[in-house]
Amino acid sequence: MRQPDGGILLDVPSADSGCGGADAEANAGAPSTDARGAPDCVPSAIRDYQTEVRPVLGACHGEVCHGGAFLVSSQLATLLNAPAKECCGHRQLIVPGHPEQSYVLAKVRGQNLCDGARMPLGGPYLADSDIQVLSDWICEGAPF
Repeated sequence: MRQPDGGILLDVPSADSGCGGADAEANAGAPSTDARGAPDCVPSAIRDYQTEVRPVLGACHGEVCHGGAFLVSSQLATLLNAPAKECCGHRQLIVPGHPEQSYVLAKVRGQNLCDGARMPLGGPYLADSDIQVLSDWICEGAPF
């Protein structure tokens, strides 16, 4: 849903949102795992939420999602495995252990979007190194 400030609100869709099933294919199938059932991603480095992740998310001033929920631990927990509203609930915002399935990363990369534009809206966009911090953190299970 586009907000008056141009941001995108990423939350749970209502039952009457009119969403079709077209974006379901983007998140089809079970999460990929290794033979032990563990996620098959390996972080490039262990990331600390307070000193590395939170500053990256906090740099996106004015965005609905980063201005509140991503910075407050009690609200951040509600985004784990939560459906992305603009994807009609077929994709999750943050899938702990699976950065490749986390819609938040699609939004900051501007790739594989259900709707809307790359975030932060209008730029400046996150550096590849900052996106790697987020990806590593999600790969670790998104601890905070």
